[in-house]
Amino acid sequence: MTSDQVAQVAGRYYRRDNRIVGQFLPEDNPQRAEMPATPSIADVLKEFKPKAATSVAEAFDPTPENIDQRTKLGEAGGLRLALLSKRNRGETVNFTVHLHIGDEKSLFGKRSVASLTGEMLSRGTSKYTRTQLADEFDKLKMSGGIGGTGASFQTTRENLANAIKLVAHVMREPIFPESEFDQIKKQTITGIESQKSEPAARAKEALAKHFNTYPKGDWRYSATLDEAIEEVKAVTLDDLKRFHQAFYGVAKGEVAVIGDFDEKEIAGVIAEAYGNWKSLQPYQRVVSEHKDIAATTQSVETPDKENAVFLARINVNLKDDDLDFPALYLANYVMGGGAGLNSRLAERIRQKEGLSYGVGSQLNIGSLDRAGSWQVFAIAAPQNIAKVEAAFKDELAKALKVGFSLQEVTAAKSGALQKLLQSRAQDGNLAGNWADKLFVGRTFAWSKTFEERLGALKPDDLAAALRKYVDQAGITIVKAGDFAKAAKAAS
Repeated sequence: MTSDQVAQVAGRYYRRDNRIVGQFLPEDNPQRAEMPATPSIADVLKEFKPKAATSVAEAFDPTPENIDQRTKLGEAGGLRLALLSKRNRGETVNFTVHLHIGDEKSLFGKRSVASLTGEMLSRGTSKYTRTQLADEFDKLKMSGGIGGTGASFQTTRENLANAIKLVAHVMREPIFPESEFDQIKKQTITGIESQKSEPAARAKEALAKHFNTYPKGDWRYSATLDEAIEEVKAVTLDDLKRFHQAFYGVAKGEVAVIGDFDEKEIAGVIAEAYGNWKSLQPYQRVVSEHKDIAATTQSVETPDKENAVFLARINVNLKDDDLDFPALYLANYVMGGGAGLNSRLAERIRQKEGLSYGVGSQLNIGSLDRAGSWQVFAIAAPQNIAKVEAAFKDELAKALKVGFSLQEVTAAKSGALQKLLQSRAQDGNLAGNWADKLFVGRTFAWSKTFEERLGALKPDDLAAALRKYVDQAGITIVKAGDFAKAAKAAS
């Protein structure tokens, strides 16, 4: 290191607008709080019985075979069930419920109404105010919450039955207080307004707009930030009440319970909580379609922002049960989707060239529709975005031309399989995974097959999948940042 290099870096990062300044103002007669005497540890703990410390958790094997063997599948209250009872430390248990509503026609123009309806559920019910609900959640040791037409939470064995009943009550009997509605509308609009100057939000907006193929109002339509604000402004309290009355209820849904509980008892509680609650609107899944979208490059100005954002995307005509999926999954893992700082994009753009604060890739592939995509993201200083783009293109070109080494593919397989195993070892993740599998009609036997295919992959398989689905000439790039200021500083 030279002194000039240190001075240059200090000048680049130690900026005035990034500083937080504090002042200490001494007083001659400071006002002190009176602190009560500290009780002894013996007095504090004399009534304490450490139940969690004495309870013993079983050594649960999170393999697909064991999960399927230990899980009881069934139905209750019109919902498909996955119940996996096991001994947990502290008698913890995780619960997930997904309800599916409406169809393409009935949901048209109701995206913002649906969103606000979901947010209002916990703002007051026929029995509880918002504050009382929060107290009930605390009393039942519930961590998690209710969102939209679903809920996910963790609690304990003794509180599970009452927690399920409370969640069903909140979903079934909201009263939509007007004062809470006004507050949510203002908060939502303010939140969207604040995003209008943020590079990440503006880049996502431009990318989504370019790839949108649906008419305004369609459930799959990607609204701009301004359109989203206008939609929220137009929503009335009566809209929410009508939406809840028409759409909420059991038309199709899934429940997964993982942890320390009695399966027969909880199946009965679920049936009682949801059994006679039917949705007035029939459910039909809204299908997403694959479309080839012509590539473009866009630049969005976000004045007075120190960071800039780089996004790249190409649509992928693939489902997760296609034979090519494991290879493309692992190719994405190596490129930037799971290998962390050892991924190709992170190694080149962050580690080697020091251009980006964060960089990675995502492969979004569904189980029912072929409307997938591959995306790359990076955050950098505006003056470095062009270099980030060049480095990304160069690394992708190398992967498409040369492929992948045996060493990095072997490491990627080990890392990917370990992540999947660790995810299944977390009860909350496992509950969500089971709910998703129930929806598409699968068990963990599907996961076993996928992982076996993943483990058998060779470097040529990854290269072939990447070349088949990722055409560099077909990638759309969007950059957002204060590029005008950067160009002025460079001139």
